[in-house]
Parts: sequence; structure tokens; C-alpha cells
Amino acid sequence: MNNVQTSTMAALRAAQLNGNFVIHDLLSGQTIEFRGAAGNNNHIDVMFRTQSAFRKMLRMLNLPVTRDHGNWRARPGVLEFTNNRGTFRFAVAYHTYNHSVRVAGQPFYNPVGFRVIRGKGAIPHERTAAGSWRSGEHICVWVGDSWVLRGSRTSAWEIEMRDAVRDAERRSITATANVPQHQNQKMWRVQVAASRDRAAIEREVNRLIAAGQYAYLNIYGGFYRAQVGVFANRADANKLAAQLKQRGLVSDIFVKQA
Repeated sequence: MNNVQTSTMAALRAAQLNGNFVIHDLLSGQTIEFRGAAGNNNHIDVMFRTQSAFRKMLRMLNLPVTRDHGNWRARPGVLEFTNNRGTFRFAVAYHTYNHSVRVAGQPFYNPVGFRVIRGKGAIPHERTAAGSWRSGEHICVWVGDSWVLRGSRTSAWEIEMRDAVRDAERRSITATANVPQHQNQKMWRVQVAASRDRAAIEREVNRLIAAGQYAYLNIYGGFYRAQVGVFANRADANKLAAQLKQRGLVSDIFVKQA
């Protein structure tokens, strides 16, 4: 998909995301319709635009259409919308478990038929007495800086959402952003560390992200690997490796073909 941008909350606000849009699901090839806006939060709360969009999502997940929610698994996607400023495409991650409160008080399609609300003593509350989420009215869409804006938390779900954004970027961002357009192209990555200790590699990835690098965790060959960048040619990867060394961000580093 051409002209896909690395997403940040500031970029979506600047593009004035507010209203109808679609997410192209990069795992299934399906396109789902949503509605929502980029506000001042660290991610975007959105709703399914129509009942048919909600049921299309259920079928995409091989779930019965009588079900009132999807699941929490993070999925890579491309968020696309058009307004009077142009057409925009952003790499994102999203889950499909509609939960919690109404989005911005707008009359969107409500897939569960009632509004759950926050606040002590609220009925029906967004969580059950056991503390689990009820089916509700929105899902969450994360962008490239959501994880950092949320405080770099380390729950398994938040790490999964963070990595799904990176996966969307690697799958979709064009060569103009140093990422090949086609998955069968040879790609070059700058590898900073490899270990069987996932926690150690997570710390390294987090350190590099905090330093402003496009870093992520890859798993293959029985090892967890901290890598930076995805390039269509080795020369660009070598250039990044030299810059990382010059800035003192890394010591043991090499360029790896994937």
C-alpha cells in the first residue's frame, strides 16, 4: 500500500482525523469501517461505523455473528481516511474487543445495545464485580508513539499492541520511508542485541525507543533480537549503524539481511 506514514498522535491530529475512516487489516486483507477522532489521549478510541462492519469483523475472526465483542489480540493495520486536506494512511495497531464508554457522545452504531459508563456506583459499570471488562461501545487504536505516551508500560497486552504497530509499519510503509513496499523484497535491519532472555531484549528495545529510534523485537532462530530500522538496501542500513555507534547508543552491532 503506497503513501503510508509512520503514525503519531500529533500527526493524526494534524491530519484532522474526525469522522468516518477504514482500517485495512494486514493479517486478513479485510477492510473494516469505523468512526472516531484523534483527540488528546495517547491512543484513539473508535467505534464500528455500522452493524454490518461489526459483523464483518466477527466473521474475519471466525466468531459467530451473535457474539457481542471481538477479542483483545493486537492486529496490525493501515488506518485510511479522506477529508478536505487530502487522503491519509497511517500504520496502526488495534484490537477488536468493544468495551467501556461511548466515544465522544456521538450517535454511532452500538454493537451491544446499551451504554456502559465509568464512575463509582455507575450502572451498568464498564467492569463487572469481578473486575473484568464488559462488552461496550469502543475499541482502541494505537499509533507509533502510543506506547511511550502511556508511560512505556510492560504488561503483555501493551507490549503486544506496541509490537503490532511496528509490524504494521514494517509491512506497509513505502520505500520512501526506508521500508520496502513488497514483503518478498530483501530487507536489511540493524541488529543491536540477541539473547534467549526476552526481558533483557525488551529493555534494550525500550532504551532505543526512548532515544527516538525505530526499534522493535524480532523472534527467530530461538533468539529474541533487538533491531532498528527496515531498509530496502544495505547502504542505508550501514549508514544507520554508523550513526548509532557515533551517538554512543550501541557498541556491538551488525547489519542483518531478512
